[in-house]
Amino acid sequence: MSNRSEIAKKILKVTGYGEIEDPFDAFHQLASIYDTLFCENATAGMPLKKEFVDEHIFEDAKQFGDLEWLSFNLLSRQLKRMVGGVLLSDLKHRIKDAIEDKNELRLIMYSAHDTTLAGILTCLGVYDGIQPSYATVLMLELWKTTKGTWEVRLNRHHAGDPQVTYKLPGCGDTGCSPEEFYAINTDYDYTSDEFMQYCHGVEILPGVTKSALFIMLVTMVLVFCCTTTILIAYVVSLYKKSSGSSYDKNVLERLLEEED
Repeated sequence: MSNRSEIAKKILKVTGYGEIEDPFDAFHQLASIYDTLFCENATAGMPLKKEFVDEHIFEDAKQFGDLEWLSFNLLSRQLKRMVGGVLLSDLKHRIKDAIEDKNELRLIMYSAHDTTLAGILTCLGVYDGIQPSYATVLMLELWKTTKGTWEVRLNRHHAGDPQVTYKLPGCGDTGCSPEEFYAINTDYDYTSDEFMQYCHGVEILPGVTKSALFIMLVTMVLVFCCTTTILIAYVVSLYKKSSGSSYDKNVLERLLEEED
């Protein structure tokens, strides 16, 4: 079965998802299936279901997982900022603080996912499009040379593999000067505040600040409450008048009957 479309249908059928009409949703689900099986089998050692083994689901799904990892390099500028820009900006500030003696910490460790590593390597311009292995270590190092200058190096290590020293864009073979490192893909630099503002601070009225928008919202609520109160009072008043008129009419009819 060499046709990729037929392979996709088989995987979705055997795993219980059935036919998915939208191609993007189908691709995302296929990649997710591979990732789940990879986590369960390749890392946790959990055995695959017999029908998965018989139908070669894990092996066939790998091609879709590989395509998803390749897609990191195809992301738009904004999406690259979202997947790795905050960490990129943070690392640049960490290096700057260390050089300026604003931080006494000599070792800072981050625990992250494989997607985090792919994101930061993408923003640094050196991602190879391959899923990072579990327990992969990225080491951003700051060295002081014998000449008294600073050098920033990025290394990658995984047990059983040779260590890789990356040649970052605009830098030398072994490392970067601080200025060269700060200049790497500045378009992708993203602070955590900018990230949160982009995710949650959707601009409803362009050019209107959040405080002004809040005041407008409060004013609208107060106007609504006042209008509702006045409307209710008016309806109650009409009801009372209507009830009173009916009462007066009934009394008048009884009086006329008594006179007769």
